[in-house]
Amino acid sequence: MVSIGQNIGVIAATVIASLLFMLLLNRLWPWAEATPHNDLIGWQASILGTTYAVILGFMLYTVWTRLGEADLNVDLEANAVVDIYHLAEGMPEPQRTQLQTMARSYVSAVIDQEWPQMANGEPPSRTSGIDREMWKTVVSARPSSQTEINAQDNALSQLVCWRSIG
Repeated sequence: MVSIGQNIGVIAATVIASLLFMLLLNRLWPWAEATPHNDLIGWQASILGTTYAVILGFMLYTVWTRLGEADLNVDLEANAVVDIYHLAEGMPEPQRTQLQTMARSYVSAVIDQEWPQMANGEPPSRTSGIDREMWKTVVSARPSSQTEINAQDNALSQLVCWRSIG
């Protein structure tokens, strides 16, 4: 991943190179000699500038859309973890405690490990194991009341939704 200093360096080098090229061009082709050719070259420069602006606009739209999708995925995943944590209250022991502990460790792993990994361009690795353990815990529950059956069913639904997000 490129740092901010490297980005600024590339921009500064590009601006300096452009200015040097303009100075060289003005020295080799003086303004008085270039002016009569503006009508010949102007429309081509206009088309080139418009094409660049359109391409830049599409790139900006794509980046903005992907940022919105990432933000939505984070919200959906956070809501699913909270829902699973609260649904665990309706499940029998020991699954209740295990599921709530795993939900806490999932959130901690995402914030403390996976987000920094993704910021460095590395694929996240820690939470897939926690996700599998949550599935095993929910499926292993043997509900004895209608409340526990509903909690298990809803927890499974949240895990299915959660898996479709990630």
